[in-house]
Amino acid sequence: ARRATRSKKKTTPATASRQEELFPAPGSDDSQSPDVQLAHVAEEMGLTPEEAADRLAGFAQAIQRHLRDLKEALEDGQETEARELAHTIAEAAAEHNAPDLRRAAKTVELAIRYQESRLPAMVAELEAEIAHTVSVIDGLTALPPAPVEPLRVSRAIFDTLEQLAEVLEDEDGEAALEGVDTLLEQTLPDELTASLREIRELIAETEWPEALSRIRGWLDRLGSPDVG
Repeated sequence: ARRATRSKKKTTPATASRQEELFPAPGSDDSQSPDVQLAHVAEEMGLTPEEAADRLAGFAQAIQRHLRDLKEALEDGQETEARELAHTIAEAAAEHNAPDLRRAAKTVELAIRYQESRLPAMVAELEAEIAHTVSVIDGLTALPPAPVEPLRVSRAIFDTLEQLAEVLEDEDGEAALEGVDTLLEQTLPDELTASLREIRELIAETEWPEALSRIRGWLDRLGSPDVG
């Protein structure tokens, strides 16, 4: 009897209207709000860009953890705990300017409360939205690649590198080792010196292709040498 009464209550016009508001049809979109933005978080929270990046990274970790806990709570029948976790995700999303994530989390929260039959699909949508949000944050907080310092060597050193490549093509180990040793006696950029020591070990182990590949890489990187 109680089940029938509850069902009847859900079908009243007022409740139906409320459900439409709480559970929008799949694909509906009532806003074109931007994804979470680093500048917005920094401005709203009074943080430096570096601090905002750390804050967003923590936010990404937290919502993934909350999602795992929410799914486990639902599997264990802990609906109150699951609803609270969805609410926590929604609040965090609002704080970090992620409206689409907030909407997805709020939908799950209310779906749990009203025992909505489409709950599994809604949880899947929340999971997808969290994955998207984390991807956006990863892009925002990723460190830019370190600039490659231009290296310069003399014409004599460049010519020796070219000769070393030629003897490696012929797999002449003795001449290759002699060429590397000659280079290591010169004043070279630290990075090139370290690489040549590794190349020497490759030659000693007759790893011709790898040694040759690294020498050619250096020739390409050094480009036109200084005159002298």
